Amino acid sequence: MKTNKYIKLIYQFAIISILCLFNYASKAQTITTSPILGTEYCGGVNIVVNYTITGTFGGTNVFTAQLSDEFGSFSSPVPIGQLTSVTDGTILATIPANTVLGLGYRIRVVGSSPSITGTNNGTDLKINPKPTAIAGVVNDSICANDVVNLLGVLSPAAPFGTWTTSGAGTFSNPNNLIGIYTPSAFDIDSIVLTLTSNDPAGTCLAASDQITVKIFKLPTVNAGIDQNTCILTNSINLSGAFGGSASSANWSAIGTGSFNNSTLLNAIYTPSALDKSAGFVKLVLSTNVPIGACAVARDTMIISFNPVIMLNAGLDETICRNSSIVLNATSAATSGTLTWTTSGTGVFTNGNTLTPTYFPSLADNISGSIKLTITNFDPINACQNNIDSMILTINQLAVANAGVDQTVCASSNNVSLIGSVSGSVSSGTWSTLGTGTFTNASSLITNYILSATDKAAGTVQLVLTSSDPVGPCNSESDTVIITINPIATADAGTDQVI
Repeated sequence: MKTNKYIKLIYQFAIISILCLFNYASKAQTITTSPILGTEYCGGVNIVVNYTITGTFGGTNVFTAQLSDEFGSFSSPVPIGQLTSVTDGTILATIPANTVLGLGYRIRVVGSSPSITGTNNGTDLKINPKPTAIAGVVNDSICANDVVNLLGVLSPAAPFGTWTTSGAGTFSNPNNLIGIYTPSAFDIDSIVLTLTSNDPAGTCLAASDQITVKIFKLPTVNAGIDQNTCILTNSINLSGAFGGSASSANWSAIGTGSFNNSTLLNAIYTPSALDKSAGFVKLVLSTNVPIGACAVARDTMIISFNPVIMLNAGLDETICRNSSIVLNATSAATSGTLTWTTSGTGVFTNGNTLTPTYFPSLADNISGSIKLTITNFDPINACQNNIDSMILTINQLAVANAGVDQTVCASSNNVSLIGSVSGSVSSGTWSTLGTGTFTNASSLITNYILSATDKAAGTVQLVLTSSDPVGPCNSESDTVIITINPIATADAGTDQVI
């Protein structure tokens, strides 16, 4: 009996469902799209779509606003908004930003339960394409001394634009999409560059886009001023500095010397023999690689090696005994004190000049040779220090001795001569102030033959002259006087006869 009861209930439910479906189907569903307020829109904007319905829609029904193409055709409709509802309503739709320019767009509303296509809005709509802007750059991180290369892009809807900055830099041309922005000293850390299109035709607004460019502080480094130093210097004190975005620095050499610690700003550099022979060496102070877009900063200093100054005591000289000499030294020194010294015991006048006078002592004359030395001393600049010497040779004087004066009788025809020479010579020559002759005038020991004129004169002078010595000394002469006494006579008177 229960089974029949259940069958009867199922039968009644089925009859009721069929009646409900018949009643639902008997009420035809329609969708009427209301006229759109306004006739011109811009792509990407919101649009209010009102609609009304008749009939009954299912509880899961979704009303969709659709956009036609620019000619009003819904052959490929574009959904622009939805609303889940079973009653009249308003759909807040959005016109796609990429909608092309057109004058004949229409909008309609369709339902999903059941699938019902509504009427369109009834009038053509003009839709302008939405302008777009892309504020592009090559690099959005730069160093403070770099420039920003601009790569702006605008859509055809508004093809002209203008760049602006939140900083104080300058544009090569703010109206060029592709250009250069040069930051100012006041553009610190970051700036915002904005590209804004021109105001397009119709209801569309100008497009704008921004990009933030990070500006990193420039690293700085200073290796110090170039230095000139003496080639005798074996250590050079450095004094570098760094700043900006650098946090450390390191020394390196374009040479073969060495640093006591290349990471110290006040490091000490020891030049090599090759550095000195080259005449200079370049030292480079480099910063660490800074954070960000900046490169390593480097600065170079040059150390020049000056040769020791020229100091020349002059050529070796030779003087005669008992003479003085004016010296003639030359020097390129620009500082320091000049001093002359001697290996002998003579004295200088103006001994702190390049051209003093030296007076040899007796001991110097006897020794025959001494060394004279000039020195320049500068306690600050070692390259001004130098020393040089010259040899002063002192030649002995020539000495001639013709012997003691003689007295002879006129009865004698020959006078014996015994001369001598010494000092820097070993020979001599006899000459007469009379008219006699010598048996050998080149012999120191010789005879002089008196002439009748000599005898008549009663005296004659004979001269012994030394040979000319080598060097600056002159020959020497000595004279002997020969007195000629007449022959004695006796007169006893005239003969007498007694």
